Amino acid sequence: MAVENYNTFTALGAVTLMSPIQAVFTDMTNTGQSDLYKDFGADYFSGDFIHTFRFRIQATETYVWMNLWAMANFPSVSYAYLRDHARDGLFLSYSRTLSNLSLRLWELNTGTPAATGGLNFNAGVTYYVKLVRTESVGTYGHLYLYVYTDAAMTSLLGSLDLGLSKKTDFQYLYQIMEYGELFDGSYNNKITGYTMYLSGITDSSPDVTTQAVSAIDKTTATGNGTVTDLGTPAATQHGHKWDTNSAPYSSATYSELGVPTLGAFTSSLTGLTPYRTYWVVSYITSSYGTSYGTVVSFMTLPSSDPNITTESCTDVTSSTATGNGTVVSVGDNAITEHGHCWATHHLPTTADDLNTNGAHGAGAFTSSIITLLVNTVYYVRSYATTSAGTFYGNEIKLTTGANLPIVTTQEVTNVAEIKATGNLTLVNTGGSALVQYGVVWDTSTHTDPGNVLPANSDYTAYTAEGTQTVMGKYTSDIIDLLPEVSYYVRAYATNATGTTYGVEVTFTTRIAGAPIVTTEKSQFVTRVTAQGEGTLVSIGQSAVTQHGHCWGTSANPTTSDSKTTLGAATPYSFESDIINLTPGDTYYTRAYATNTQGTGYGDNDTFVAQSGFYPYPMDRLGRVSGIVRTFWAGGGGQEGVYQTEIFQGGLSTNYISPIGSRETPSAASPLPSVSGPGYQPSDYAKWKSIHDPMEIIRIFGHPQPSYNEWVNYQKAQKVIGGRAW
Repeated sequence: MAVENYNTFTALGAVTLMSPIQAVFTDMTNTGQSDLYKDFGADYFSGDFIHTFRFRIQATETYVWMNLWAMANFPSVSYAYLRDHARDGLFLSYSRTLSNLSLRLWELNTGTPAATGGLNFNAGVTYYVKLVRTESVGTYGHLYLYVYTDAAMTSLLGSLDLGLSKKTDFQYLYQIMEYGELFDGSYNNKITGYTMYLSGITDSSPDVTTQAVSAIDKTTATGNGTVTDLGTPAATQHGHKWDTNSAPYSSATYSELGVPTLGAFTSSLTGLTPYRTYWVVSYITSSYGTSYGTVVSFMTLPSSDPNITTESCTDVTSSTATGNGTVVSVGDNAITEHGHCWATHHLPTTADDLNTNGAHGAGAFTSSIITLLVNTVYYVRSYATTSAGTFYGNEIKLTTGANLPIVTTQEVTNVAEIKATGNLTLVNTGGSALVQYGVVWDTSTHTDPGNVLPANSDYTAYTAEGTQTVMGKYTSDIIDLLPEVSYYVRAYATNATGTTYGVEVTFTTRIAGAPIVTTEKSQFVTRVTAQGEGTLVSIGQSAVTQHGHCWGTSANPTTSDSKTTLGAATPYSFESDIINLTPGDTYYTRAYATNTQGTGYGDNDTFVAQSGFYPYPMDRLGRVSGIVRTFWAGGGGQEGVYQTEIFQGGLSTNYISPIGSRETPSAASPLPSVSGPGYQPSDYAKWKSIHDPMEIIRIFGHPQPSYNEWVNYQKAQKVIGGRAW
């Protein structure tokens, strides 16, 4: 029998059509006006019939009732409507009270219901139903229900028998009909499921079957079908529909073979993709609609793929390599892209790092493999892309080398007559452990030795501090030196890849018998001044006649550069005013002391003169911002007013007039001029920065006084003097 086309039915509410042969009801309720029905014409169902279909209850709540099949003489109605309006009808209902799911047959005779007992079944299972009306049995006939668990309808779950109370012909067939009101006072609960393959209704519709696909190739195949019934009136079209979708009923790819005849027919299935699964269904069309056979599937043959190989990489460095590959054969489809892909895991794909080289025919090719990590294992495959997909060669392993290490040289310290301390920073090992590091030196300057070992460089001496894996600052002892000689020093570091050197610095060993001094960290650095700190440790072999600090913008300043002269001295700690600085420049300063043997210097101290504005404004005498003094602006018999001098930083001042309540001009000053420190936020910051935390705690009882606390404290002190603290 032909399968009904649900596209010719009316679907309402929660009912949707998944295909011409399958209807789904989702979260259907008792009062949602959900139906699936068709008008077959007056008295169409007037005698015996056999209807078959499949159904499945997928999800259901308790206390629900719906009809999986019904006959009536009204469109778009419910069971409750027919009952309440004294109408006739036949029904196959599903209901669930608590845990039991059951089927029943019902009859409405002018609104009076009669029903069979229940036939229980399970949710989540597909069942196969046969409904039979036989009018020759009994007075008015019987309606029989047979429920099977298999498509062949050989395994019977159970059956029901309803004796009919009147002879009724019907016009409308419902595949789905709602109950129409709350059932036994329950909530409006939900049910989800589907029904499909309704058949036996229009016996005059054409019928067709689908057989297995034959002559399967890469892009073509042959569809097979059989017309078993031409229908009345006769069918006008037939053929096959195919798609990569498992329900090809509405596929845009189909054959049209014209008016059918009984028997087998074939269709050429073209435009297929190699190695792809397709679903095919035969169809036949008449004025009743389109009927379908069963759906069959097949897989096209795979295309002839490219054959490619991957060879070992060449020109391997710490970050790059050259990939090598060969297209042995192109295959059925042109290669539109090829290259190499690589990753730190096995079997890299084009979703990983890759090189793209465009189209290619048979033959060898290379790729630039870039941005690799040092001393790292990679896996590489060649690839080729065609319209059929992407294909890969064998996998090879690539191990990058280490980078050269990075080392910097700092100024030499602890300079004595015959020894000094070399300073260096190991910035990066290059990806592998250092096998050696230290410093090289000579009495002559040399260019960067390149990547050679210290023993092969132009420098005459070097230290070897051994292996190292931890980056940071290190020292190396420079020994066996001569007094009063200039030396040139570079730091170096060696790993498995090679040796690198830092910049060259220079120092001069101390003069024998000269004073010994040390340089401490400079203090109070401003835009144009700083305070040098030093210690005269020993006067040497004769009295110190001069000492102080020298400074410049290059390392190792001498007394030939800018300097202070503090005169003769014995061992003590001293400080110098370093002046005339350029804001933002880097300066080197050394303490020095001179006797008759010569001048001895301390190590370099480095600082950067402030740029931009001071963190707190200051004048040339170091006075911070704020009210420094008030003064009478009159004089010489001229009227004047009090003015306030406020230091803004650098050498500038600003005058504000008048101040306070002294606004009346007069020819003489009514009060003497006074001066004192200001109480600005910048003064507050300055005061905190130069006072010991314990002293601050002693004054305020805690280490972080507020600005207002500080102002009140300063006013209470009544400090006068026009100086900074």
